[in-house]
Amino acid sequence: MVRKSKILTPLDPRWDEFAASLMFHLNIGECGDCGQPISLCDGSFRLTKNIIASHFPEVNIADTLDYFRQMNCFCDCEIFLECPCGLGTAPREGMLAEHV
Repeated sequence: MVRKSKILTPLDPRWDEFAASLMFHLNIGECGDCGQPISLCDGSFRLTKNIIASHFPEVNIADTLDYFRQMNCFCDCEIFLECPCGLGTAPREGMLAEHV
């Protein structure tokens, strides 16, 4: 079996597709009572892994999750809230050059 070597990063041409799908599945929104952000994140990369497996077969899931962890993202919602790469936005300085 050939090992997949592609890593999904903000520079990937399909990043916006990944971002939109993750946002949809996280159901990120605001609490109607207090206005705080809410999502369906369970503290894991469950949604990210499912999206990559079903829509990005060429991407190595383990290596991509390692990339997110190196960017200080440790679950689905942190890709939105904490990641310096800025989900759905242009790449920022400080992203790992070896994965770009």
